[in-house]
Amino acid sequence: MFDPPWHPLRCSLKVDRAQRHLRDAQERVREFQESNPHKVLIEPQTNVESLAQFQIPLLQVGQNPPPSLAGPVGDCLQNYKSALDHAVHHLWVLYGGSGREGLYRVEFPIFSNAKAYASKRDALIGGLTPLQRTFIDDLQPYLGLEIPQRRVLWMLHELARIDRHRHVHLVSHALAGSSLRVTPLTDDLEPLADPTVGFNRVALEVTLDIRVIVNEPSVGVFPLEEGLREIEFVVRAILHFLATGEYPPDAITTSDA
Repeated sequence: MFDPPWHPLRCSLKVDRAQRHLRDAQERVREFQESNPHKVLIEPQTNVESLAQFQIPLLQVGQNPPPSLAGPVGDCLQNYKSALDHAVHHLWVLYGGSGREGLYRVEFPIFSNAKAYASKRDALIGGLTPLQRTFIDDLQPYLGLEIPQRRVLWMLHELARIDRHRHVHLVSHALAGSSLRVTPLTDDLEPLADPTVGFNRVALEVTLDIRVIVNEPSVGVFPLEEGLREIEFVVRAILHFLATGEYPPDAITTSDA
């Protein structure tokens, strides 16, 4: 559709760069998980009246993810946002030349406030086609985060903004996928007649699924690896639409242009 270098899909090079940072982040996450930072201290429990009321005796929580992990995570976020900003800039130049006034201010808008967006819309995307402008309009988070693409873009906007000022807050999460196994300590120990009552003495074996998440008040809990891959998918779909006017089925929905 467009000849290089002013082609929005060329901006996917930024996304390709983000993939390298993502692989770096994933490697560091694996190293963190393999270090077994969470340990369950298993101790015999006596006079357990009901397994339904049972509480894990002691959970020793290790360190949070290494601070160095925030580096590649931030690099991913900035590359994803830059890819969108570059695409809008390329389109302005494609349609009006590199000498257009105000070109240095253009970017891909992501707004949570309708009034603020209306005041800046023309300066940011006024040089694009009506179809492209409508497409970007429909992705604005202020319209509601029930549509996944808006939610993803808002998370990208917030996390990239936070990363520009400080590292995002990474913490470990050890609840999803956890399992508990209760075993009698004595082979000849029989369950009590009352089925609501467990064994008199049991041992515990707990398996924890360690995850790394981003925990920021403005976005809530953001699963690190899954979240970054979701952002990449949405960014690539947006770039594809801006370049071709088409988008993958079920990837992004727009209103009638």
